[in-house]
Amino acid sequence: MTTLQLQTHIVYGPVRSRRLGKSLGVNLSPIPYKLCPYNCVYCQYGWTRVLSTEAEPYLDDFPRVDELSRALEEFPASLDDLDHITFSGNGEATLHPDFNRAVDLVTDFRDRRAPRARTAILSNAALVDRPEVRHALMRLDRRIMKLDAGDETTWKRLNRAPARITFPALVEGLQALKDYEIQALFLDGPFSNSTPPAVEAWVRLAAELKPLRAQIYTLDRVPADATLLPVSPQRLLEIRDLARAAGLEVEVY
Repeated sequence: MTTLQLQTHIVYGPVRSRRLGKSLGVNLSPIPYKLCPYNCVYCQYGWTRVLSTEAEPYLDDFPRVDELSRALEEFPASLDDLDHITFSGNGEATLHPDFNRAVDLVTDFRDRRAPRARTAILSNAALVDRPEVRHALMRLDRRIMKLDAGDETTWKRLNRAPARITFPALVEGLQALKDYEIQALFLDGPFSNSTPPAVEAWVRLAAELKPLRAQIYTLDRVPADATLLPVSPQRLLEIRDLARAAGLEVEVY
């Protein structure tokens, strides 16, 4: 078994999502390779080929907003029963140099073609400390932000960010963002963020951040580091209960 192949289209699906129902995906990342601010050990698309927090050196490789507009308008499927239109795909959507305009295009498309759907993003939160990113995020209906760790050491081991991204900046960015959800993947194996100390740190930080709700889950596909293991359903329920006891609204997926 291997990691998933990268998405080959700007607009893909709709897919059936455990968390989002029937979701139309929007991929703002380069098609030929994986470009991302993180190099997460559990990524279903494998290791990050180009690790970067800046789009400028790779401008020619990002899909243009006019290409996004055309892909949306030419999408053939009926969208009457669509639940979400979701920025996701091969990397981090907020890294796109024209993410703000992309949000406008998707929102307008939703209003015209799928008015019952909600706009959403699955973000790793790597760039949430940037005010312009938070401004664009706030124009979406749902902001689902990654937070896998409650301490810097665990975060570094899991998300493998370049030195330009710091854990304090991530936390400060989330504190400045409003009305968002967090998503956390718990895993086991040679390295684990599901040990009692790691979970306690995550619960403590999540409770301080006060998100609208939290989504927790474990490995469901082959990760970049094939030595990693999923946690048991029982352990996920234990983490859920600890988080709920701290005042968090938590769902297990």
